[in-house]
Amino acid sequence: MIIGIDPGPESGTVGMFVDDYAIELCGRPEIVMYKLYEIGLDRKDCIIIEAVQPFGKRPLSKVLIETIELVGRIKEFCDDPARKIKWVTASWAKHAQFLCAKQGMVKDRDVRLALESIYGKDNLKAWRVTNSHTRTALSLVHWWKNAH
Repeated sequence: MIIGIDPGPESGTVGMFVDDYAIELCGRPEIVMYKLYEIGLDRKDCIIIEAVQPFGKRPLSKVLIETIELVGRIKEFCDDPARKIKWVTASWAKHAQFLCAKQGMVKDRDVRLALESIYGKDNLKAWRVTNSHTRTALSLVHWWKNAH
């Protein structure tokens, strides 16, 4: 099983794509971690996490710190000796540019159109891929399955 995760802050939203469905969760770490425990992952599974990257010269904000902390919790979960689940991070530029076959700035609209073109609007609706968080999570899974 490959899981794509678009992490976010406690006050925000986290997008996940698992098998053939998307999940949108509150960004509170205990909710995200509960969902990962509930899924029941094992050593042959992989979690792809969108890399946290600050843009420009903005100071380190509370939102960014919370997102970094969530990513750390997910990595600790994966690295637990009882699990040893593979995890990988991918920047927006890496997975979105791969999905859109485009160099330079890729916007969420570009990702939406590429996913609709590849998977079809009906499948995306059936999979509950309905917003930028769940689209990012699916884009991560698509990148991992097709770039490796």
